[in-house]
Amino acid sequence: NMAEVRREGQSTTTSQHSTGPRLVKAVLLHWHGARSPTMAALKRLKPEVSDFEGERLYEEWREMGMESLTSIGTHQMVQLGKWLREDYFDVEHPSFIQAHDCVHWYSSSSERAIESGQAFWKGFGCDEEPQEPLPLSSHPSELPQFYFQAWRFNKEFRMAVQQVIYQPDFKKLARANEALLRRVWKTISESAAEKYDPVEMLFYLPYIDEYSQCEAYWPSGQQVVLSKFAPEEQMEIAELSQWVTERKLFIPGFGSLIGGKLLHHVTETLRGEGTNSAKLSVYSCHDYSIYGVLSALGLPHLPSLPTHVLGFGSSLLFECYETEQKSRRVRVRLLPLPFRDPRFQPEYDVTKPTILDGLIDISFVGILPVIVQTRQNPSSKKDEKMKTIPLDILVKLSERFDLNWMKTSQYKHTVKALKAGHQMDDGMQAGAMPRFTHFMTVPFLAVMVVVLLRVVYSRRKAS
Repeated sequence: NMAEVRREGQSTTTSQHSTGPRLVKAVLLHWHGARSPTMAALKRLKPEVSDFEGERLYEEWREMGMESLTSIGTHQMVQLGKWLREDYFDVEHPSFIQAHDCVHWYSSSSERAIESGQAFWKGFGCDEEPQEPLPLSSHPSELPQFYFQAWRFNKEFRMAVQQVIYQPDFKKLARANEALLRRVWKTISESAAEKYDPVEMLFYLPYIDEYSQCEAYWPSGQQVVLSKFAPEEQMEIAELSQWVTERKLFIPGFGSLIGGKLLHHVTETLRGEGTNSAKLSVYSCHDYSIYGVLSALGLPHLPSLPTHVLGFGSSLLFECYETEQKSRRVRVRLLPLPFRDPRFQPEYDVTKPTILDGLIDISFVGILPVIVQTRQNPSSKKDEKMKTIPLDILVKLSERFDLNWMKTSQYKHTVKALKAGHQMDDGMQAGAMPRFTHFMTVPFLAVMVVVLLRVVYSRRKAS
């Protein structure tokens, strides 16, 4: 096998001449492959789901199942695994990973994430492919959702998202784009256009973007939304949707609540020994999982790119290097758009996905993350000036997530509900205030304070 000979030759050469920092561990977080849309997106596009009946595309989605990985999504993940092994590690770090090396796999509990991970390992190729994801914790109440979908379960964050639409810049952007928003929504649904004001139209716009993204990669080529908009309009929708998504997920002070738990697990994996000594660990997750980790790192937003920022299969790579002084430093790299977006490049054949090497280095000035450059092609030449962060400092940054939440009754209730198979509302919709916060009004709190003071006073008087 020429590939094996090439790897062995590179490995020998590198080991003989290697100087400077040495890659000792790597962690990859990857968004799953292309899927069918969520019911939340369908309901926002057309308030009455019956509006979709009779449309062939909707029937195809319903037959497959909503939020299900498609055949194209599976193929994408195979290509992503192959790229990481053959075009990245074998080129930039040829001595790092060998066929017999230990690898670990963690995954969200959603079927599309697990199936994506399985396809990834098929493409990556190793002597023993992981058959099922490892548990993230030995504690039975530590469910995968708390790591990969933490934004769903933190009430402070959910309430902060509710307030986004009241911010002056949000209202200003909605007014500036009112004509576009009304035209877009009216094109899709007359009832939705009448129901939403411009601010709500902007807030719900990411659902249109999600829907069209799913359509673009759909195997049969059937379209409902995409056929109604020119590529220029699709670009405007994508840009505005990205802005809204970032406003929700990069709220100052909330990054550690929605991404800190997963980031902490990643940092523990990077410094792990013994049973956690795998050279490569892969986390199969969601786009919001990656957003959350980036927010927990301290990024205020994502980089600006020519097209939609995060595409199916987008990945976040952590590389842990050991210096000659035996200290460990971490480089963080983002692969935002592994595959071309057919909404803006109609000639692209989605059935033949090929990886776009557009890695972005997230540099660190002290402990502050900075987006520094886009690398269109990987290079085997070591970047001696790359800005890394000490592993121990990265661990400290990851320890800011809300540990106290695990002690609350809300946490216990959530665990019980999830184990019973109840679907949790994602809380990302305006007006979708969690039920347990409906009664937490100022008058109610004032009454409770008065009652408590009276109880304390009566007890003291009795004693």
